[in-house]
Order: sequence, then structure tokens, then C-alpha cells
Amino acid sequence: MNWKFWKKNGQTPEEVTPIVQSPSNQPSNGDEPRITTSEVIQYIGNGRYQVFVNILMGMISFADVAEIYVTAIIILDLACEWNLTALQKALIPAAVLTGAAIGSFVGGKVADSFGRKSILIAAYYLITVASIVSITATNYYVYIASRAFCGFGISVSYPISACYIHEFSVVNHRTTGVVQYQTIGALGGVYACVVSLFVMGLDNGWRWELTLVLVPVVVTLIVLHFSDESPRYYLASCQQEKAVEILRKIASTNGVELPDTMLPTAVEPQSTSYMEVYQEPHTRMSVIMTFLHFSWAWCYTGICYFIPDAFTYAYCYLSNFFQSTYISDEGCILYTRSEYLFYLVIVTIFIPGIFIGGFSTEYFGRKPTAIWSNWALVGLYILLLICVHWTITLFILVLCCLILGGLTVLIWTMGPELYPSHMRTTSNGLLNTFNRLGAAGGAFFTEYVDPYNMYLVIGTYIFFEIITGVACLFINVETKGLHLKDTEKEETHVVKSNGASPEQQRRGDESADDKK
Repeated sequence: MNWKFWKKNGQTPEEVTPIVQSPSNQPSNGDEPRITTSEVIQYIGNGRYQVFVNILMGMISFADVAEIYVTAIIILDLACEWNLTALQKALIPAAVLTGAAIGSFVGGKVADSFGRKSILIAAYYLITVASIVSITATNYYVYIASRAFCGFGISVSYPISACYIHEFSVVNHRTTGVVQYQTIGALGGVYACVVSLFVMGLDNGWRWELTLVLVPVVVTLIVLHFSDESPRYYLASCQQEKAVEILRKIASTNGVELPDTMLPTAVEPQSTSYMEVYQEPHTRMSVIMTFLHFSWAWCYTGICYFIPDAFTYAYCYLSNFFQSTYISDEGCILYTRSEYLFYLVIVTIFIPGIFIGGFSTEYFGRKPTAIWSNWALVGLYILLLICVHWTITLFILVLCCLILGGLTVLIWTMGPELYPSHMRTTSNGLLNTFNRLGAAGGAFFTEYVDPYNMYLVIGTYIFFEIITGVACLFINVETKGLHLKDTEKEETHVVKSNGASPEQQRRGDESADDKK
């Protein structure tokens, strides 16, 4: 074994006991065991390259969350301009999110087949074109079709970007990467709300809102051209030289020398199908993750659309200072600045929730976080159902947003950890399809149901959270500390140290820095 591996960790070969090799890494011809991509990335460690990856993927999350909020922000203005019925109005967010569901279903599969980077770039070209059509739309049908294509493009990219972060991260920084990713995404909602305070109410204010939300999309598209393909995709598709080139670039950017003895070998190419996601050994966890995605999205998106109606109901007992809507010159009901401020406050509250969720996910583990979060939401929704005082309603909504913000970290940390490289984006794209269907259902139901019939709306939140809470009790895999697998047969093992040799990583040895 190369002396540099042990010296880097403050150990000598004599201090290390022989290891028991896993079946996937056991040599069959007397050669050295196969070095996995996870072991190479763990050896390189976290650094500047991962910061760039997290920020770039965060920009994709930024655009996605901004899209959710911008639809809710401008919906009354669209209803006024085109004289929409309640059903037509409800179909706007539903169309966006249904397009997003189709995009998730298609995007994950093609990314496993053709690579992460190329599909991300193609998706963002589609988003840009569809957004321009939306901005210039002259009737309801052109607008709703263009927004469906925009949702399609965004959801092609979203599960790919979450998996992309994992594929470049060391084990003990995966949750941190997702926290950064989701925090930047929440700032996308903040951005959409802040823009609305300045442009909504102007002539063609909704067009200005869409235009300014398009700006970060174009910036992301430009920066994506300077990103790299995932080395895990290259290895899974038998392009070892390209994978090694990327890994050397990561090491160089992070200031680490990558010796030739630390280069991974390609694996046999494997194809995957959507049904494989729900076959053994993934059946149980895929079903549970489906419940998590659907219920989280139904409640999260529903609350985004429910907030103005909830406060309209709550503030009817207060003075006109808290008036949440006004009548325009055309006789339309429109939001005031108070409504946009409510949106801004709520989306900002998600940010500390993201950090709370990240801490719980990494410190307590994935399963405990999933259980307590979902059952806490059940209790809060029941309190919201029986609450009559506006101050208590506000407090409960804040707590719900905190927990929902934390759950998104859990979902996007745990999902990519469960599957090997050849099916990672396929599986998470499929799961995100249920996420978007839940979001479409939650938005449509909340928007279409009488805004004063909040009992029925909140009742759906309770129903889905109870089902998910029960499902989480049956989680049988704790992915905390486990490396990402290149192949299905590769045995998972806990990794505790950066800059360690494969043998140390498989044994879970502490690094020299940890010992100090």
C-alpha cells in the first residue's frame, strides 16, 4: 500500500490491522481491490470545488422555488386581466406543476443515459424560451401552455441537481451541501416576493415580475456551461479516462495531489427501468420515499396558496389596516402589499427550518427526523384546524413552515443516498414526479376550494401526514455516514474520515485531525 495514504492520516502500515474486504471489492484474480469513486472523493476531501458545485446547483433550486411563488403572486392579476373563472384560475398552478411532474419523470431517466450536465443545459434553454413566451402571452391558453413547459424544464433539472451535489460531496458534507442548496432555493422565494413589492400594482406588473424572475435563470444557464460532468456518470458509462480527468480537476482545485494508485476503475454499464426503482432491494424505501415526497409537496405548496386566504379569514376580525385584498378599477379583487409581505415572511421562515432540518438529519439520523417531523406536522395541523385566534394561527403557520423547511433537507439528502449511480437520477426523478403531482394537487385543491372552507383544506394535510408518519415508522435503512454506491452489488460501509485510504475508509478509521 502506498505510504502516502497512511502518512496523510498520521498512521503507519503497522498500526493498521488487516481489513475484511466487501464482496463487491474482493478481487477475483489476485489484483488489488477495486477503488470506488466514493473512496477517491473522500480522499480528496471537501474544498473549493464543492463550494462551486453547491452554489451552482443552488441556483437551480433558486429558480424552482421562485417559480412556485411567482405563480401564486401573480394569479389574481391574471384572473383580472383575462376574466378567468375559479376553475381556470386553479388550473394555472396545476398546469405548471403537472408539467413539472412530467419533466421529473423524463429528466431523471435521460440524465442516467446521457449525462447530468448536457440535460441540465438543455432544460435551462427550454425554461428560458418558455419564460419569454409567458412574458409576451396575449391570452390565457398561450400563457398556461408556456408555463407548463417552464415547469417541465425546471423539474427536469431539479432532481438531477440534487443528485449532482451528492455525487461530488464527501460523506460528512452531504447534508451540509443539501442545506446550502435548499437555503439558496429559499432565497429564490424571497427574491420573487421582494420583486413583487416593487412591480405588482404597476401596469403589466405581472409581466415585469416574470421578467425579473427570468434573470437568474439566464445567469444559471450561462454558468452551467462552465460546469463538469459527474465522474460517477462517466464511470457508470465506461468512460474511465473522462472520469479520471474530472477527479484530477477536483483534487487540483481543492489543493490535493491525487496519486495514480488512487484512481477508480470503470464498472460494467447497467441500464435501469422505472419499475426497478420499486423492486428489491429498494421496494420498501422507494414506497416510503414516495409518501414523503407526495405529502410534503401537497402540504408545502398548499400552504403557499393557503396563506393569503388564511390571513383574509383571520384578519376579518381586525381593523382595515390589515386589509389583504382590494378592488381594482376594473372591479377585480387583487392582493395588496400586505399579501406580498406575508409571502415574504413565510418563505423567509423556511430558511431557519432548513438549518434545523439539516442539524436533525445529520445529528439524529434520517429515520428519527422523518418520524418526528411528520407527526409534529399532524399535531400542528390539528391545532390549526381548531384555532380561532389570528395570533395563534400565525404562530402555528410559522412552526409548520419551519418543519416543512427541515423536511425538504431530509428528502433530498436521503433520496440520492439510497440508489447506485446507474439509477440515481432515474429513481429521484421518478420520486420527484410524485412530489410535483402532490404539489399540483395541493395547489389546485387549495385554490379551487372556497377560501373560507379551510377545514376541508387542512383536513387533507392531516390525512396525508398521518399516512406518511406511519410509513416512516417502517424505514429500514439508515444512510447516515454511508458512501454512495457505484453499483448495486457494491457493499455500503460507514466512512468517517477525509483524506483516508480505501482500507481506512472501509474500516471507519478516524483521521489524524479527528484524533488530535
